[in-house]
Amino acid sequence: MSGKVSEYMTTDTFKIDAQASIVDLAEKFHKSSVRSFPVFQDGELVGVISRVDVLRAFVTI
Repeated sequence: MSGKVSEYMTTDTFKIDAQASIVDLAEKFHKSSVRSFPVFQDGELVGVISRVDVLRAFVTI
């Protein structure tokens, strides 16, 4: 296999604020085929959240 990451990456992404509601994020996942979103706080990347992470959050609520 060969190629560059830029040849395979998604360029149309959403930014999620770390203070966003988990319910709002679940809605974004529902309306999208994207499996994970980058999470930002004060303009800095602080992590990535996935559909599975959101499911876990709802199970623990």
